[in-house]
Amino acid sequence: MSLARARAAGLTLALLSCASETGPNAETPTPRGSVLSEFAADSSVASAPISSVSAASAEPAPASSAADRAPEGVAAEPIPAALLRVLETNPYVEVDCVASPQEGFPEGAVKRCNYTAMGVKAEVVVANPEPELSARWFMDAARLCAPLEAFRTSDAAQWQRGVAAFAKHMRLQSSRIFPLSGAIVEDLGDGPTAFEFDRGVVTPCAQGKCRCRINSLSSIALCRFREAQGASGEACRKSLASDEGWRDQCLRNHQQAFRSGENEHLRARAYLVGEAVEKKCRLKAERSKGKGCVPGEVVMLIEAELGLAQR
Repeated sequence: MSLARARAAGLTLALLSCASETGPNAETPTPRGSVLSEFAADSSVASAPISSVSAASAEPAPASSAADRAPEGVAAEPIPAALLRVLETNPYVEVDCVASPQEGFPEGAVKRCNYTAMGVKAEVVVANPEPELSARWFMDAARLCAPLEAFRTSDAAQWQRGVAAFAKHMRLQSSRIFPLSGAIVEDLGDGPTAFEFDRGVVTPCAQGKCRCRINSLSSIALCRFREAQGASGEACRKSLASDEGWRDQCLRNHQQAFRSGENEHLRARAYLVGEAVEKKCRLKAERSKGKGCVPGEVVMLIEAELGLAQR
């Protein structure tokens, strides 16, 4: 079997097996407030100095260029223009950047950036996915949101709006920034502050179980998703019980997403949002004697679950 066919076959098998949590109200897509969700308790699911990326936590990957990052099976599907528009806003930290190769990431994916936000100068090492790559991740993850996937082809306009909602939520949470190490400047109400990050998670994590960028997923939500897919929830929770274990998983997921075109954390949120929407639509059907949710209602419920209803 050729490499291209093997990669496409692997993608097909993965789509049958895997997915990301309903999140808190999204933050603004600017330096102000987007770190808040990293500190937040996971109510929606129940809901150190600059550190270098651990070589032990990085899985080896063959070198590849930006053009190689999306498998053929994913790249064959056109990216909706509406989805790209959501993702094309340039991350505000990408001002004065130089390449900073890191093990486990494709060539050119990691940058060391110096920037000024709200008058505060900072340096950060980032692995920000390009708009096209992150769009592929969302298009893949949408397959795990059952009520949205139900009209992927029958009502493409509403499906695209639903996928774009997940992308907008991510943009509001992180501005598409994945900080491997260094500082992200935010204003959470007490003036601009440089928050340190380590492997995609804020550090120190005062409350424990801080969320992983780029879509601010918690370990609780990830384990809930994995359990729904047939894996051991207990084993998942045990493996991610420590702060170090969660940071390593956050990093590994991001590395794997660059190589595979699939992002388990985005899949998990899509699945869990879909689960919540399905429950609401079943209740609606019971109350209206069989009439469930039409596509437009599904999308509005997705937006509400993601905290976008009033935006």
